[in-house]
Amino acid sequence: MIKIREIDYNSSKTDKAAFIKAYLNIFNSSENLKYLSFTGIPFTQVMVANWVESLCEESEIRYRIAIFKEQIVGVSVLKMNPLLGFELLGLAVHPDFKKQGIGTKLLNDCISYSNEYKSIDAIVFADNKPMLILLIKNGFIPVAMKNDYRFDGVNTLLLKRNKNNDT
Repeated sequence: MIKIREIDYNSSKTDKAAFIKAYLNIFNSSENLKYLSFTGIPFTQVMVANWVESLCEESEIRYRIAIFKEQIVGVSVLKMNPLLGFELLGLAVHPDFKKQGIGTKLLNDCISYSNEYKSIDAIVFADNKPMLILLIKNGFIPVAMKNDYRFDGVNTLLLKRNKNNDT
């Protein structure tokens, strides 16, 4: 059974260290990095550790993790800003655990977590077909495109899910 929970400023040092290790393993995997980095440069331990250490109660960024048998197998990164809105900044599943519904669980968690916001934005590289399919199946619609946005010239799509249409 997959459990979803948050890594935040109150998380233990052990949990934060496990998160940093898992984040690097998942986001830097050859299957995931090209869909999660505008530059193609792998994330570093110092970079991720600084992000985690900068968390506080007022942080706009939220890290949600999917856990299976005590192992972090997926991560979503959310941004909440009362002026700019709610954005899904990243969602990735460990390559060994793909096609098991973990991405769907993380996305559903994101949708639930965004309860006070009227919409959710997500920017996705145009060649990330699995993520585009997941988002569209869950009510996101493409609303804009930026050309040549990734280091290799791939475009990005902005997708939006208007929660006013939820039933």
